[in-house]
Amino acid sequence: MRFLIPFSAVLVGSVLSCRPIVSNLNFVTHQNHEEAKVIIESFSPSKAYVVPGESVILVATIKNVGSAPVTKTLTGRMSCLTGLDYGNGDTIPRITSLAQGASLTYKWKVIPNGTSGPLVASFVLDSPGELPVSNVIAIPRVESDISVDKDNVSVKPIASAGEESGVIQNEHIRARIINSDTNVVMLSLSTHSVDGWRKAAVGAPISEIYSGEGSQNPWWEVFRMEEMQVQNSPTEANLILKGGFGLRWRGTITISLKSGS
Repeated sequence: MRFLIPFSAVLVGSVLSCRPIVSNLNFVTHQNHEEAKVIIESFSPSKAYVVPGESVILVATIKNVGSAPVTKTLTGRMSCLTGLDYGNGDTIPRITSLAQGASLTYKWKVIPNGTSGPLVASFVLDSPGELPVSNVIAIPRVESDISVDKDNVSVKPIASAGEESGVIQNEHIRARIINSDTNVVMLSLSTHSVDGWRKAAVGAPISEIYSGEGSQNPWWEVFRMEEMQVQNSPTEANLILKGGFGLRWRGTITISLKSGS
């Protein structure tokens, strides 16, 4: 989830983002007084995180949401900015036409070039005579595949925390908190059935806020965790994440689980 927060607000609560978050970026051309409006509908990795030894598939989708087709040539450009090497895929696709309501999707394989540090890529949409529009993404790293769940089941709600990860669970649901190497927090949800634990969703980042001051253009700031605490009672467990959003905001996210929930 994403929040638009007034400057006097305090953020407390639990949130889940089940897909990578992007802003719709507008590109405008003109034809016979009708307007083609192309947006970068999404640019994200096909998987919310990367583990050592894995490659990454990046996916970008553009869409014409305007009232006319695109007739002038647009140029896309995918760039590996930090920590990534190019694998395959057309890094400079050219769009010569795009019908009203139509979409185009592009994919690239990129490969981490080290075992630590940020992984950053961008996608730019450009046209002669216009300002380019772009989307930049960072991909979290984790030490091991978080899609693998342990088989143990707790009949009562319980929370536990270590230095880089935490778990809150009962007999029906399990939420795992994983801190990446850049302190961007991910949330992994699993449900339990007769066949064992099944992965339901992975969200990265766990939360963002949209803020700005005065004459600034607002921007999204990601929650980065600094401390994790637990509270356990016979009927309820709480996993408490403390940290900040950028340089100006402090935040606390509390994930609660009760017996039978």
